[in-house]
Amino acid sequence: MEENIKDYERYLSEIDELNKMIEYYNNEIKTNKDKSEKLLSGLANKIKTKSESIEETINSFLDEMESQQKILDLKKELIQMEQDEEQNKPSKTQKKHKEYKKAKKEHKKKFPNHNNISYRVD
Repeated sequence: MEENIKDYERYLSEIDELNKMIEYYNNEIKTNKDKSEKLLSGLANKIKTKSESIEETINSFLDEMESQQKILDLKKELIQMEQDEEQNKPSKTQKKHKEYKKAKKEHKKKFPNHNNISYRVD
């Protein structure tokens, strides 16, 4: 019976030690959990700040690209206008032909009876 009591006391002692160990590890887990939550919270804030910074950089880059595209579009439009203007200018031959027609018309007004006379314009 004494032996049973000693065994019983030993078991109670072991149970008590195990309970203390469980309590210790539960406290460690809680402490680590709190630390982890703080670390994760800090990390989440850093990620949020970085992503906002990256988003601002990207938006700035896109605005710059849009501005450059507008400049390129305006340059293209200017070049096209210059080309259209160049194409719409009459050539020397066209100018001479116009002068020829004008001279012929004036001559017909002055001399209505003359026909088939060629007119040279220099």
